[in-house]
Amino acid sequence: MSYLSMRVTDTQSRAVLSVRSITLWLGGVTSMVLSTALFAETSTLRVACDEDADGASISVNGKFKGECPIDIKANAGVLKVKAVKEIDGKTKSKTLDVRIGDGVTKRIEMSFGSSGSSSGSSSASAQPDPRAVAQLRYEAEVAEYNRSIDECRPRFDDALRNARLEAKEAFEEHKAACIEAKGEWDPICGVWDSHSQVLLDRRKKAEKKYEYMNSGDDPAGKWCAGQFTAPQRPL
Repeated sequence: MSYLSMRVTDTQSRAVLSVRSITLWLGGVTSMVLSTALFAETSTLRVACDEDADGASISVNGKFKGECPIDIKANAGVLKVKAVKEIDGKTKSKTLDVRIGDGVTKRIEMSFGSSGSSSGSSSASAQPDPRAVAQLRYEAEVAEYNRSIDECRPRFDDALRNARLEAKEAFEEHKAACIEAKGEWDPICGVWDSHSQVLLDRRKKAEKKYEYMNSGDDPAGKWCAGQFTAPQRPL
């Protein structure tokens, strides 16, 4: 028995085809069984919106996708598309069941009035579940937080370089003061006056900062996470 595995990527539809072939030798006769699995989002759902629904949070099958208007990649089938937005202090929502084919682009329009259009059934609620609204808001905040982290990463190298330079300068300043006061350099040079205490504290703080920034499996991600406030999951 022999196994052959292949991985093929379709750059047009971004589809990934995984193929495994199994060859069986039975009495000189070769029998091949081929199984394939294709996982791709080949269709596009174009969500338009009227003036009231502009900027509404859009989720598909319970997953936040962005704000209206938006183009969403999707698989063929029935999609539950939901829009949520606060208008004049009241939370408006609308849910559409949309049937979409394979490899097509389909347009729907979200409207909180009575004239919203879609290819399926629709339902509107003046007072949606507050927990669902909070979850959608949380997912939007998480998406924004992750985007901020990714945009922050390229700045980490400069920040680490500056921290290393700051630690080196603090060390050299403390060393020079120690030599001037005691006539020679002592690696554990202590405190001999108030100024030396300031220099020693500054040196320790700078060295600790650099060591922290340069530690862990993902120093850049850790440092960037500290630059932003993480979203709080709703209760």
